Amino acid sequence: MAMFRPRRRWKNPLSRTKAFFIALVIFFVMLIQFLVFVENRLKPTLLILASQKAEQLAKQAITDAVTKRITQQGVDFNQIVKIEKDNEGRIQAYQFNFKEYSRIVGDSTFTIE
Repeated sequence: MAMFRPRRRWKNPLSRTKAFFIALVIFFVMLIQFLVFVENRLKPTLLILASQKAEQLAKQAITDAVTKRITQQGVDFNQIVKIEKDNEGRIQAYQFNFKEYSRIVGDSTFTIE
């Protein structure tokens, strides 16, 4: 009677743990390459956005400083701009007070600095 032998299997040259470790290393290398690629692509855009946001915050700070300074000093709009009206109440002319305006701007600039 003939006996059949089970077919001989070839051993895998790498064990499962070694194969898993190599796959994990390859995955992390590819992940790092992908992240570097994304960073290089997004960096110019993010720099532009950051500079615009910084500029916006600076303008907001200047506006707040000027507003606070004007309200602290109790500056009246009529001190800066004088409106001339006719007999019927229609506006005829505006006169801008440069002296008062320069004083306010100078004080505000000092506060901002």
